[in-house]
Amino acid sequence: MTDYFALLQQPRQAWLDLNALKEAYLELSKQVHPDKSSQAEGVSAEINAAYQCLRTPRTRVLHLIELETGKHPEAVQAIPPELSDFFMQMTRIVRETDAFLRQWSAATGLVKAQMFEAAQQWVEKLQAVQGEINARVAGAESELASSKCPTLPSLLNIYHLLSYYGRWSDQIQERLTRLAA
Repeated sequence: MTDYFALLQQPRQAWLDLNALKEAYLELSKQVHPDKSSQAEGVSAEINAAYQCLRTPRTRVLHLIELETGKHPEAVQAIPPELSDFFMQMTRIVRETDAFLRQWSAATGLVKAQMFEAAQQWVEKLQAVQGEINARVAGAESELASSKCPTLPSLLNIYHLLSYYGRWSDQIQERLTRLAA
């Protein structure tokens, strides 16, 4: 497995200075640009993959865990206790939104126009939940930033939290897109 931290000359840690990361990526990209050498294409692709991995906290933490343990972390079998109430809230709002979306997609013309205000209310509810997810992500990222040397269990916990938040954010965005159609 390629160590993306080493490839981009970054410290092997959970939190990185994103400006320094971008500068290192751009500098290396210039040096190995495929236009300069036919052999550089593979190296350029690997540098791009490294940057894409390290620029987001979830994938950076995952890569760090994989480097430290030599394997992908096991899937979580149970919702972490700190997420149980939020998980229930997410389950409820997704179910209720899906029920509304079934009615919304079956409606035509005047009926759909009459449902527009209710659709806007769902958009507002979903945006509020997205705001809470964003705040939780910011909290997890802040924990990464403040911890100089997090333990492996701590990294695993943050990785799992960010994974849940990412999935939930995707679910919210998908429903917001369907409501906008």
